[in-house]
Amino acid sequence: MSRDVTKYVRDGVRWPSASDIVTASGLSSGLSQFDPDWVAARAHFGSCVHQGVELHLEDRLDWDDLDPQLLPYLEQFLAFERATGFRPMSIEIDIENAALRYCGQLDAVGTAPLMGVEAPAIWDWKTARSWVDSWAIQMALYAMADRFDTPPRRFGVRINEDRWWVKEYTADEDFFVAKNAVSETWRQIESGELVLPSENTED
Repeated sequence: MSRDVTKYVRDGVRWPSASDIVTASGLSSGLSQFDPDWVAARAHFGSCVHQGVELHLEDRLDWDDLDPQLLPYLEQFLAFERATGFRPMSIEIDIENAALRYCGQLDAVGTAPLMGVEAPAIWDWKTARSWVDSWAIQMALYAMADRFDTPPRRFGVRINEDRWWVKEYTADEDFFVAKNAVSETWRQIESGELVLPSENTED
């Protein structure tokens, strides 16, 4: 699955994405203890689930042709929709923060009236087996995007093959940590410690 990083280039300079920032600042260092091939395979599977959710929300998913491994995850997403009344307003949204110089792509902006979320909030789909602390910082980066006048509420939705969970991120400290993570990432870029690809790669 290709990853389009060309959209993160501004005036010839590759800006870091939210994921780049979380990784460069060491906030996702817990993954270093696992086999890189396993991590890559899980990331690819998560990307496939994301794509399935995207196609479903766009009413373009061919359920009859869906990979059997993905089916239970998409069925759990349907269960999440029924229980929360989730209503997407926009999906797969490119974001940026011009002052801090970063970009990214958030999964969705929408409401969930059955759980009391009436105003547009940001939503992120995850397939990990447990909650990961760095997701709070990733969501804070999304919430600080220029498209929002004020940071919206932030929700992570974790989907497994037999269950789903929702978690709201509410800590104001997340924004402080996120800004520091951006600064650290740019320090690494400008010192040459970190070189981000400016051309598309394969996951």
